[in-house]
Amino acid sequence: MFCQNGQGDVCDTDNPLPEITTIEIKFVQLPQNGSTVGKIDATDPEGEVFTFTQTGSNFTGVLSIAVDGSINVSS
Repeated sequence: MFCQNGQGDVCDTDNPLPEITTIEIKFVQLPQNGSTVGKIDATDPEGEVFTFTQTGSNFTGVLSIAVDGSINVSS
Protein backbone atom coordinates (compact mmCIF):
# COMPACT_ATOMS: atom_id res chain seq x y z
CA MET A 1 0.00 0.00 0.00
CA PHE A 2 1.28 3.46 -0.84
CA CYS A 3 0.25 6.82 0.64
CA GLN A 4 -0.20 8.35 -2.77
CA ASN A 5 3.47 9.29 -2.51
CA GLY A 6 5.19 6.02 -3.41
CA GLN A 7 6.70 5.60 0.08
CA GLY A 8 5.04 2.30 1.03
CA ASP A 9 4.76 1.11 4.63
CA VAL A 10 4.27 4.56 6.17
CA CYS A 11 0.48 4.35 5.85
CA ASP A 12 0.02 0.59 6.16
CA THR A 13 -2.47 -0.15 8.91
CA ASP A 14 -1.72 -3.88 8.89
CA ASN A 15 2.07 -3.57 9.19
CA PRO A 16 3.03 -5.66 12.27
CA LEU A 17 5.36 -4.12 14.83
CA PRO A 18 8.94 -5.39 15.07
CA GLU A 19 10.01 -7.46 18.06
CA ILE A 20 12.85 -5.77 19.94
CA THR A 21 15.03 -7.77 22.27
CA THR A 22 16.45 -5.39 24.84
CA ILE A 23 19.50 -6.04 26.93
CA GLU A 24 20.87 -4.59 30.11
CA ILE A 25 24.42 -3.28 30.01
CA LYS A 26 26.43 -3.49 33.22
CA PHE A 27 29.99 -2.34 33.63
CA VAL A 28 31.83 -4.39 36.23
CA GLN A 29 34.99 -2.44 35.47
CA LEU A 30 35.81 0.22 32.94
CA PRO A 31 35.81 -1.32 29.45
CA GLN A 32 38.45 -0.28 26.93
CA ASN A 33 37.62 2.32 24.29
CA GLY A 34 36.26 0.62 21.20
CA SER A 35 34.96 -2.40 23.15
CA THR A 36 31.57 -3.83 22.26
CA VAL A 37 29.51 -4.01 25.46
CA GLY A 38 26.15 -5.08 24.09
CA LYS A 39 23.91 -5.45 21.07
CA ILE A 40 20.30 -4.56 20.34
CA ASP A 41 18.56 -7.31 18.42
CA ALA A 42 15.26 -6.87 16.62
CA THR A 43 13.29 -8.96 14.15
CA ASP A 44 10.58 -7.86 11.77
CA PRO A 45 7.71 -10.22 10.91
CA GLU A 46 7.89 -9.02 7.29
CA GLY A 47 11.67 -9.45 7.09
CA GLU A 48 12.48 -5.76 6.74
CA VAL A 49 16.05 -4.76 7.65
CA PHE A 50 16.72 -2.45 10.60
CA THR A 51 19.44 0.10 11.20
CA PHE A 52 20.02 1.62 14.61
CA THR A 53 20.94 5.15 15.64
CA GLN A 54 21.52 6.88 18.95
CA THR A 55 19.12 9.63 19.99
CA GLY A 56 19.32 11.99 22.92
CA SER A 57 22.49 13.17 24.58
CA ASN A 58 22.79 11.03 27.72
CA PHE A 59 25.56 8.83 26.33
CA THR A 60 26.97 11.05 23.60
CA GLY A 61 30.73 10.67 23.59
CA VAL A 62 30.54 7.68 25.96
CA LEU A 63 28.65 4.99 24.06
CA SER A 64 27.77 4.69 20.40
CA ILE A 65 25.38 2.43 18.55
CA ALA A 66 26.46 0.99 15.21
CA VAL A 67 23.93 0.53 12.41
CA ASP A 68 23.85 -3.22 13.21
CA GLY A 69 22.82 -2.54 16.84
CA SER A 70 26.24 -3.11 18.43
CA ILE A 71 26.83 -0.87 21.44
CA ASN A 72 30.42 0.30 21.65
CA VAL A 73 32.44 2.31 24.17
CA SER A 74 33.54 5.62 22.70
CA SER A 75 35.50 6.92 25.69
